[in-house]
Amino acid sequence: MSRLLEGRTILVSGVGLRGGIGTATVEAVRNHGGRPVITCHPSIVERAEKFRQDGEIILPCDFSIEDDFVRLRCELQDRGIMLDGYLHSVAAAPASIQQEGRNFLSMTTEEWIETLSLNALSFHWMSKALLCPGAMGFGRRLNDGAVGVAMTFLLGAEKYIEDYWQMASAKSLLDSIALYLAGDMGKSNVRIHLLDAGPINTIAAKGVKNFGSLYEAVPHAVPLGVNTKAEDVANHIAWLMSPLSGGSPLVHTVDHGLSNQGVMPVRDPRQQ
Repeated sequence: MSRLLEGRTILVSGVGLRGGIGTATVEAVRNHGGRPVITCHPSIVERAEKFRQDGEIILPCDFSIEDDFVRLRCELQDRGIMLDGYLHSVAAAPASIQQEGRNFLSMTTEEWIETLSLNALSFHWMSKALLCPGAMGFGRRLNDGAVGVAMTFLLGAEKYIEDYWQMASAKSLLDSIALYLAGDMGKSNVRIHLLDAGPINTIAAKGVKNFGSLYEAVPHAVPLGVNTKAEDVANHIAWLMSPLSGGSPLVHTVDHGLSNQGVMPVRDPRQQ
């Protein structure tokens, strides 16, 4: 077991789904000597409890509501918890978008607001709540040298992917938010990073149409011939949260080399 995170306390979101990046990160924080603090949507606290160990706490937070982050900061302060890192690992779209026949043009203003709030604006709210002094004497909850990491998908944010329309704009906004958070929070000795993961077999990914075809094609394209696992990403997050990663760039990619490939293998439709 390495001790990358010895003595460090890390707030981890997106916990509660087996095989998810948030859940894998909780395990990685433990394995690298750190102390995880779990946050998840209030509706899945019972599921998150399955991944909590003795002495660890769960602080529910609805990422679509800005005031919930103020409440989260107050809970951290009441418990005397200072953080050395925090992970934003949330990806979801309104259930109405999943209906058959929906497309980009059909998005309503309400669906836009919910999607952008949950997947992008929440990283700004989270960072602001943890760093900026608030009313009633609530101060920053981040130690000097703390690190914030958000999960992105650069291909989906920058290029047209037919079946990713409901999330693409949110990831693009998230990337912009992270860029400017890095500039502002760096003055307070807090680093910000984006982690771009390859296709991973998670519940969230399975919600993307035709994800299975892409997932099956990856081993035929990347040098090592394997898919990226949540554990691969979680261990890289642990490294980013450690002092050893100081001086590294804003964006990190963990995809076994998929982003370096010029052409992805596809099935010849004439053989179907």
